[in-house]
Amino acid sequence: MLRTCLLLPLLVLLLPSCNRQPCAAAVAVLYPQWLALVSIRDGLDFLYPSRSPKAFWTSRSDCSLLFGAGCDSLGNVVSLSLYDAIGTIPSALGDLTALLSLAANGDIASLPASTTQLTSLTLLSFSKSGLTGAFPSVISALKKLKDLKLPGNSLSGPLPPFLSTLTSLTTLRLDSNLFTGSIPAGLSKLTALTILSFPNNLLTGSLPPSLSALRQLVNIDLRRNKLTGSIPSQYSTLTGLEGIHSPSSL
Repeated sequence: MLRTCLLLPLLVLLLPSCNRQPCAAAVAVLYPQWLALVSIRDGLDFLYPSRSPKAFWTSRSDCSLLFGAGCDSLGNVVSLSLYDAIGTIPSALGDLTALLSLAANGDIASLPASTTQLTSLTLLSFSKSGLTGAFPSVISALKKLKDLKLPGNSLSGPLPPFLSTLTSLTTLRLDSNLFTGSIPAGLSKLTALTILSFPNNLLTGSLPPSLSALRQLVNIDLRRNKLTGSIPSQYSTLTGLEGIHSPSSL
């Protein structure tokens, strides 16, 4: 009996504690989606390879060990963050159709055409990721987006009319790009919007009075553009607005 009593504490110490919580079973990535991850891993370079998918995406047996990726309980990849990525994202990205969140930074230049297949996305964040050219047209297919963040890139040209069709948006951040032209009046259709942030661009014209329809707005930031005119009187109806950061000329 004495020997048994002495051995029991030792056995408890040897058993995995999982932080004193029940141990969760490892979730394997579904095989077709694993192939997509491998294609993305092999198709991109990374500024810090030892802290990138090159080093961590070696087995699909446990999604929790895949740096920058997250899965649901069925093994679907639902989140993907590509940190310090360099190159062109492979079209296999479109095979991750369960993705809810996609983020990246680094030097990527463009979104692949297959992005249109990611129709479950609710968050798209490409901050300082090297995007160039016109506003990515592939985003027009992502109707469930709630958060769209593309700050710190070199996107140029006018803001596209299709932005008004992304009616689930709550956050729209296009800071520090090279956008020109006027603010589309059609943004008034984004009635769930709480944050509208376009500072450090080359936008011209005046603030559309129609934006007063955005009753959920909490913050507007339009500093350091080329806007003219005054703040429309209609904006006084935006009772939840905590701040409107506009050019000194307004």
